[in-house]
Formats: sequence, structure tokens, C-alpha cells
Amino acid sequence: MESNNLEIGKEYLITHNRRGKFQAIVKGFNSEWVTIEITKGKAGAALEYNERFAGEELTVRKGFCRFSEIQTANAA
Repeated sequence: MESNNLEIGKEYLITHNRRGKFQAIVKGFNSEWVTIEITKGKAGAALEYNERFAGEELTVRKGFCRFSEIQTANAA
């Protein structure tokens, strides 16, 4: 399910126009920016030292992303 209504603490599959696909938990957001913690995969970058990996936080521009909520097995 693709979501425009993000929720803090939920995990999403994120498709970023520049950084690729990865999974992350939303830590906070406003109308333009989303702070996430990557849980699986890698957020690529033009320069290698700007790549981010699982366990690292990253702030991305909401307009560059598509967020698809990940349904957990124990969710009702």
C-alpha cells in the first residue's frame, strides 16, 4: 500500500529518485523533509562517502520519494 500519510515508527519501502530503493523506519517529518533510519538496503549517492547503510539515519526530501508501508506478519 502506497502512503502519503506517513506515521512515525512505521517501516516503509522507500523508492528515492536519486538514492534508489531501501527500507526504513520514519523517525520524524514535516511538509518537505522526512528523517528515517535505514533498516535494510543502502541509500546510494553520487559520492561513495555519502552512501548510508542499515542502522544509519538520513533526512530525505519527501518529494523525491515514494513510500510503501511494509506490512508486518503479526499485524492484524
